[in-house]
Amino acid sequence: MISTERDAERAWERGIGDAINLRRTEGETRPEFAQYRREQEARAAWRARMRPVIARTLAEKHGTTAIEEKRRLDELTSTYYAEKFPQLAEAFEPDPEDDFR
Repeated sequence: MISTERDAERAWERGIGDAINLRRTEGETRPEFAQYRREQEARAAWRARMRPVIARTLAEKHGTTAIEEKRRLDELTSTYYAEKFPQLAEAFEPDPEDDFR
């Protein structure tokens, strides 16, 4: 549940982290973990769908645009991963901006 701005920032970070981990482990899933992988993919897809909602909500709160919030959150996330998980930071790819217009 997202109830604070910090919750929104964490949800953004976790969603990006999910996407990075799924890309990094693509093709490595053993058959006994296939269901778990599908659950991870579903969670990552849900979080990806939520990112434009988060950006628009924060833009409304801050009097900015969704694109500005997306860029701010991407920068926060990139910095977070660079400090905490450098190997993941190298794989960071921001979402295309089309969904945030």
